[in-house]
Amino acid sequence: MDQVEGDAQGEAGQNLEYFVVVCPSVGPPKVESFESVEEIAVCMRALAGQDVMVFPFRGSRLLVSGGPMRYLVEPGEDPVPLFDLPVAADLEWEPQAHLGRSATGWYDDMKSGLLGAPTTEDGGAVSDVAQPPEDDDELEDSDEIGTI
Repeated sequence: MDQVEGDAQGEAGQNLEYFVVVCPSVGPPKVESFESVEEIAVCMRALAGQDVMVFPFRGSRLLVSGGPMRYLVEPGEDPVPLFDLPVAADLEWEPQAHLGRSATGWYDDMKSGLLGAPTTEDGGAVSDVAQPPEDDDELEDSDEIGTI
């Protein structure tokens, strides 16, 4: 398994079983991994006086794969999917067995997250794309709208 930040393995590849979840008052929580209770104590002493909550524990850390189709991973075990696959009874059947995309198929996949975050053709975020006006008053005041 490759070494990643917050991984459950140490530099020599040994499985670590001591952890501290550090939850700062601002920003995301993070997991620190240690080889011993004494190392947890050193970490907690260093955090003393800071505006954080800590949750020390001993056990096996489970990992989460990258997305958009994410898996829960326990080292040495088969990954467990964190998504639902449709059941045959819930599928819509194509009488002509058309293998192409439906008119709205790309949009449905984008909304569900199957295709990852939506982007424009040049790779920009969809939020960077101009949005149509919400009402007719906006249309009259806008210089950006041209004739087609």
